[in-house]
Amino acid sequence: MANFAYAVPYMPPEIVYPAWSGMVMKWVGWDGSEWTISDLSQGVVLLSGVRGLSMPPTKRHTSTSPGLHGSRRRGWITDEREVFWPVKVFNDGGSDEWLAHERAFWRTMHPDKPGAWSVTQPSGETRTLTCVYDNDGGQEFDVIPSLTGWMNYGIYLAAEQPFWAGETISGAWAASAPVDFFGGASKGPAFNISSGSTFAQASLTNPGDVETWPVYTIVGPCTAANVGGVSVPFAIPAGKAVRIDTAPGPLSQTALYGDWVGGQVVNTVDRTRDLGTINFAPVPAGGEKPLSISMTGAGQIIAEITPLYFRAW
Repeated sequence: MANFAYAVPYMPPEIVYPAWSGMVMKWVGWDGSEWTISDLSQGVVLLSGVRGLSMPPTKRHTSTSPGLHGSRRRGWITDEREVFWPVKVFNDGGSDEWLAHERAFWRTMHPDKPGAWSVTQPSGETRTLTCVYDNDGGQEFDVIPSLTGWMNYGIYLAAEQPFWAGETISGAWAASAPVDFFGGASKGPAFNISSGSTFAQASLTNPGDVETWPVYTIVGPCTAANVGGVSVPFAIPAGKAVRIDTAPGPLSQTALYGDWVGGQVVNTVDRTRDLGTINFAPVPAGGEKPLSISMTGAGQIIAEITPLYFRAW
């Protein structure tokens, strides 16, 4: 009788993913240059003592009564955030290369031109803090750095908008395709009701720590539209769009009308005055908010929010 031996089938080795991994921090200067500051790869690295990654500074508003113990909370507000970078700048290519490298990094520090500090978590999620240069703490030099190829600095930045911004969340809605009111000869006298352009199911969820304000883009063609309870009283033809930023502030709550090219509104003109009374509302933190939007026409409405967080992760 023949004997058969069966080999154990090949089992590929199990892929083991590390339970712990670091975060990637980058600095993108106002000039577009990008620096990885969480490792030694680009000759600029953060040292111990970094500030600005955790909770922002807050002020609580309270009231007290002579007849009651304690206080009553009335609200809070956040000041601008101070950021401190203890940073080493180094290059081992010689004095000239070190000087060119150091100048390129310091060129990104400007008191009127902000840059972006980003932190990418192991999951791939990225949060960004917009910072502008404040001061260097009165830097002292004990050695000539062009002789050593390195120098430690203490850089103070200011985050005028003190929250870490998450990745943009967006949704787009359009009116349902219309159908003939009458069913046609083959269907007899029956008639159909087309779906209206009330966008009743439109909503966005804000996973952030604080409320955030939507940005609406109305893409033509449409003869009228309404976003956030505010009417857009002018027609938007095909190939045109209007982008409405609802955030309060001196440079916000604007309506910019222009060409719709590659998913962007370009060649814009300001039509904010045409909106009339403005009474927008934010999307609350940690919750879903139905959006009050509608349109008459075959275009679409895009709504975007940027979640804002207290911390970098």
